[in-house]
Amino acid sequence: MSIEAPLRARIPSGVREGGQFATEQRREAAVSLAATGLPAVEESLAKVIGVEVARNGPAFEQVVRDQFDRLMEHVGPDVPPEWVAALVEQNHRLRAGDRTPLGNAWNLVSPGTGQTLEAAYAAGMPVDWPDQMAARNDALGAEGPGSWTSDCVKRWADGLTSDELERLEAAGLAKNPRMASAFVGCDTDVVNAWVAAAREDRDLNVYLGRYLDLPGIGQYVRGGVSLDDVRLCHDLGVEPGLAVRGLMRPDGSVETGPAAIRELAQYAAAAGQSTDQAHEGIAAGLPASALKEFGPKIAVAEIPALRSAGVPGKVARSLRAKNQQMPVDH
Repeated sequence: MSIEAPLRARIPSGVREGGQFATEQRREAAVSLAATGLPAVEESLAKVIGVEVARNGPAFEQVVRDQFDRLMEHVGPDVPPEWVAALVEQNHRLRAGDRTPLGNAWNLVSPGTGQTLEAAYAAGMPVDWPDQMAARNDALGAEGPGSWTSDCVKRWADGLTSDELERLEAAGLAKNPRMASAFVGCDTDVVNAWVAAAREDRDLNVYLGRYLDLPGIGQYVRGGVSLDDVRLCHDLGVEPGLAVRGLMRPDGSVETGPAAIRELAQYAAAAGQSTDQAHEGIAAGLPASALKEFGPKIAVAEIPALRSAGVPGKVARSLRAKNQQMPVDH
């Protein structure tokens, strides 16, 4: 489905531009924006006020106005109040449970929401984006966790723009908001190679779901991590993080790729410890047998000094079990 071009709302004649919320610094911008189709602040807030007053009583008119003023305190001066007010109206109207286009319904007035609005505006989000996503929901029958309206402003701020959504959709990678968000900025051919590999190998599918899930796969693809290296980690029974960090030599040099993955996996197996401890052992220049001798309760960083002091692993383990001071502790 293609994303429609932004709709432009008509300003009824006689509606005051900017309203009581427009500052002097923003008044000139408000006039030009109204000419391009943004409703005045008062027009947008009136819709919210009408619903809240009918539902909760006249006192809620001031509650709505106060919340908007507080929200504007968290939004930078480059973001027009008319744009924010129009989004507040859509946010109120399109709320589903505790989720809204701006995120958590109970956290509207917060610095985080202000930062999201700033980022979305700077990234060129059309003011009617939530309504466009509501239309997408209707067309796709999406609701609940798969709703395209929930958090859609933050998704735009995080890179899921209309162009990016169309690109991912063309590649079959926008079946739901979570999938589309995970693969923002990814080479779609590479992602689809990962998807195909998971479909062909059920065990690999389970492995990827356990360790990475969709966001992790997207992160790996954007980082240029090789699918072949991750598949090797799966085959060796180690976590896919080995394909990212590789191993470190005592001189600080880092090695990645199949040889490094195999060495780490073999070292961990010989030491009888985790790959994290294997990584530390290789970096410290210790043989796997040293880690096996001292066991997992002795930190790898302690082993060189204990070996230099001639403390056998059995003695070190016994002292540590009794919470007694090591011969080399100070």
